Amino acid sequence: MRRQRWKWLLPVWVSAAYWVFSANAQAVELGSGDVYLLENSIEVLQDPETQFTFEEILNKSTEFQLSRPFPALGYTRDVVWFRIPLKRPQSIRSDWILKISPSYLDHVDFWLEQGGTVVASESIGRRDYSEVGYILPDALQTHLDIPEGHSTLYLRVRTGTTLAILPALMAPDAFLIQSERNSFRIGLVIGAMLLVFVFNLLGWWITRVGLYGLFAGYVGFGAFSILEGAGLISSFFWSEWQLLTSRPLSISLGFSWLFAYMFFMQLLVDKKKEWWLLPLYYLLFAFAIAQIFAGVIGGNAYSYVTEVMVPVGIVVTGLTMVSALRLILKGESGSQKLLGVAYLPHALLLIPNQLFTGGWLSPSLFSIFSQTQGGILQIAVLQVVLMYRVKDVLQERNRALEDATRVNAEVERERKIREEQSRFLAMITHEIRTPLAVVDMSVQSLKAMDQNPDSFHKTRYSRIQSAVKRMATLLELGLKKDGLNGEIWQPDAQVDLVTLSQKVISEFPVDQHERIQWDGTVQAAFILGNQAALKLTCFNLIENALKYSDDKAVLVSAGESDNGFYWQVDDQGQGIPQEQRGKIFEKFFRAGEHSGKPGLGLGLYIAQQIIERHKGRIACLPSRLGGACFRCEFDKGR
Repeated sequence: MRRQRWKWLLPVWVSAAYWVFSANAQAVELGSGDVYLLENSIEVLQDPETQFTFEEILNKSTEFQLSRPFPALGYTRDVVWFRIPLKRPQSIRSDWILKISPSYLDHVDFWLEQGGTVVASESIGRRDYSEVGYILPDALQTHLDIPEGHSTLYLRVRTGTTLAILPALMAPDAFLIQSERNSFRIGLVIGAMLLVFVFNLLGWWITRVGLYGLFAGYVGFGAFSILEGAGLISSFFWSEWQLLTSRPLSISLGFSWLFAYMFFMQLLVDKKKEWWLLPLYYLLFAFAIAQIFAGVIGGNAYSYVTEVMVPVGIVVTGLTMVSALRLILKGESGSQKLLGVAYLPHALLLIPNQLFTGGWLSPSLFSIFSQTQGGILQIAVLQVVLMYRVKDVLQERNRALEDATRVNAEVERERKIREEQSRFLAMITHEIRTPLAVVDMSVQSLKAMDQNPDSFHKTRYSRIQSAVKRMATLLELGLKKDGLNGEIWQPDAQVDLVTLSQKVISEFPVDQHERIQWDGTVQAAFILGNQAALKLTCFNLIENALKYSDDKAVLVSAGESDNGFYWQVDDQGQGIPQEQRGKIFEKFFRAGEHSGKPGLGLGLYIAQQIIERHKGRIACLPSRLGGACFRCEFDKGR
């Protein structure tokens, strides 16, 4: 049994030994085929200081290392040499097309050597900064005559980007067929992406939904990147002297990444629940902007930015899968669940592509194709998901608009009701002024006719006249528009608190004058105020103090405070409990100890509204007389 196991493992050991001890690549033997991919026979030698000449490279044959299946060296800012042995029998054609992928490599020199003699040599590639700028309109492909027998193809690549060499020898006819197919395929992809770009741009213009605009930018610059990567932009729109060192591909990729990550952050990330992911997204935005500027600067600047941006992008792409899984499991709508499902294959395609771009994963035809912004299939899936998501967004917006319309209708109805109330109040107050004038005149007539009134009649006459004056003040306020919210309550003149207090005290019934004591520490206290409103406040506070003092005296005082003047009323009642002092200024609130007293609980509320409109402050404090103290503070008048 053991012998059979070792016998079964023998091919594995042989293959491993060949892998470890083989020093040279096997020659690519050209046969009757039309296309030969050369990746399995590439030997690599790095030239970090760019110092070797071709003659020196011929003497360094032992320093080349076999690369299987083909090299992926990440971001390379030096020179890398490649050696590929070839063998052409006499019966096989000699004319071939040498094509190197990817097409965005900067500059490639090649030499075809046989027996120590250079049979052919040429410079191909996108550009050469040290010489003339752009080398060939059709980059990285050239005609090659391969001699009979054994020969060696040497490639020297100078680049500042991902170094993933995919060389191939193709018969001219096969090359034309594949070129037509590639052009047709690129045309289909670009055409589809342009349609998606225009559709989303119009969607953003019509709906003003930002997701449409971000997706349009993502797809549009992605299409530009594909065209520039294929050499179809620079060759037609830039001459050899314009933007010689700039990199349009880096600029377009920077914009594409910026829009892509903004799109996915807004589409997938819950900013409240996944706040920890936002700083990484902001870091990617900064890298994308730096990539754009590095592309404008040119040279190898962009590769330094991308070398850091790629690992961060891999981390963010992986962590965003948490958001996708959350949407799948807890999404509130079908579009959210579909969005999470659509992101998973997109991320699974994007992460290997980024690993390949960074040089941590061996390249393949699949990874090269996935560089076209995740593929047209992913864009189509995201487009469908985006349409469903925007549908939900528009429905939410419509519901919000309906709610806003309903609220506006309620506000308009309330406004009309208030206008009717204001008109009714104005009418009532206007009508009441006439009987009040009659009552006042009648009292004055009675006082004139009663030449020697007793104390009872004097008190009644005084109370009637005091009530009439108070009612006249209320009517004056009521005739103004909008009550507490109107201009009547706003400061509009210089008011002396001392004079105002004395006038209000004089208008109280004569039998109350002995209970009202005045303690003014200043001769005058001018503030910017409203005479009628302050008079009403003063009257209410003094009347409350008289009501709750049980026939005891109240003290009215005015003086200077730290920033202006104060005016206050102290009584000798039961006082206001500490826990109720913050509530007594609420509308209709009355302290429990005074529930037996008449009133509606509006006097203090109105007083607070008036004081606050005068930029003042009112507070309920313990009184020095043992009851309650209501203190009002105002800034000095201008």
